[in-house]
Amino acid sequence: QKILAKQHPDGWIGYELHGIDSIEAVMRLIDLGVEPDDEHIKRAINALLTPEIAGQHKNHFAAGDALDADGRGGNKA
Repeated sequence: QKILAKQHPDGWIGYELHGIDSIEAVMRLIDLGVEPDDEHIKRAINALLTPEIAGQHKNHFAAGDALDADGRGGNKA
């Protein structure tokens, strides 16, 4: 319930990519038995896969451009 309470109106969960306060927590919820077709989970997955939504939470992708520039696979990998 604590994780789901952090879901934004656009479906994104939390404020980071990794950790308890993050979109990554969706995978942990599925591991714990929340069904993938649960409305919260579906909205979170949609948010992660929709560039317009994910871009609003871009603070965690900042290193991707540097990795792309160095040819090590970042945002464009």
